[in-house]
Amino acid sequence: RNVYTCEHAKVVQVKTINESYSDDKESIRKRLAESDQVISELLHDGRELIQDIRVANDKREVERRIKEAEIREELLDKLQTESVEAIAKFESISEKWAELKELKDPMSINDELELQKERIKGLMKQKDIIIVECRDELKLADARYTKDLHKQAADIHSLVERVDSQIEIMKRTFKEHLDLLENTIEEERHTLRSVASKKWDDLYTRRAVNERIKMKQEKERSEFFRNEIDRIEQEHIEITRATRIRLEQDNQALEIELQKVKTNTTLNSEKLDYNFQVLKKREDENLMVRNAQKRRLTKLNETIFVLRRKIKDVQMSCLIETEKLSSDILKLRANISHMTTKVNTFAEVNDRKIAYQLYPLTTAMSVTKL
Repeated sequence: RNVYTCEHAKVVQVKTINESYSDDKESIRKRLAESDQVISELLHDGRELIQDIRVANDKREVERRIKEAEIREELLDKLQTESVEAIAKFESISEKWAELKELKDPMSINDELELQKERIKGLMKQKDIIIVECRDELKLADARYTKDLHKQAADIHSLVERVDSQIEIMKRTFKEHLDLLENTIEEERHTLRSVASKKWDDLYTRRAVNERIKMKQEKERSEFFRNEIDRIEQEHIEITRATRIRLEQDNQALEIELQKVKTNTTLNSEKLDYNFQVLKKREDENLMVRNAQKRRLTKLNETIFVLRRKIKDVQMSCLIETEKLSSDILKLRANISHMTTKVNTFAEVNDRKIAYQLYPLTTAMSVTKL
């Protein structure tokens, strides 16, 4: 009966140790689950922060493109309308030149020339106004582009700050939860060791008492108890070894998870670097577009300068032609006056000759009548 009692106590002791180990491992699982939940929430919050900035940036970019398209369409319509009006005025001016060539009166020619000058000035003024509007629109576009660059830089800076802050929070959280997990494992290991040691001490004490009381009666059973003790010690060693292996496996799993988190953090950093390079490339492309627009504006200014010079040459040639025509008119008037004088002189001379020739005849006729 005593042997059965000791064996039963040993079996109960082993079951109690296994149950305690299961409870201890459950607390470790609970700690891992809590850490996983906290880290998942932090990762979700970080993704939401980055997504908010990305959505806001995309929305602002769409609005900017829509606004630029509207402004560009309005400016093109205005340029088209102005071009049609300018062509109509230019054709009208060209037709007036043809009509001006047919005029003979110098005063009318002068009046028409003044009107032509006013028309040309009006056309040039219209061109100057549309050029000023184009320049103002370019300045506004540059201002909007600079403002968008500042906003984009602010968003990138905010994103970098948020990512850095999130990384620091993640590092701190990982460290805190790793410390908590290590403390939990250490506490559970210490508790398990203490409970097992205490229970084994109680068992050894009871065994020693029973051996002292029944030494003489149970010498033949001492070998049995010794074998049982060896078996229990071996089981304890196996349990301790299994516990150590499991704890080491859990520790390795945690290290693997930590390495995965570090890898994800590095990947996110590389993604951020890639996005930064993409944004920088877009900025370079925008700079190239801006330089192309500047070159186009310079070419337009050169074209305007050439047109102005041609108009000036036309005005100068018209002025020279007008002066030449005026000189020809004066010469014609002088020639007409000279010819009129000659005609009058010839008429007087002819009258005198006729009178001189008719005088004898008239005298003879008078004598005959008498």
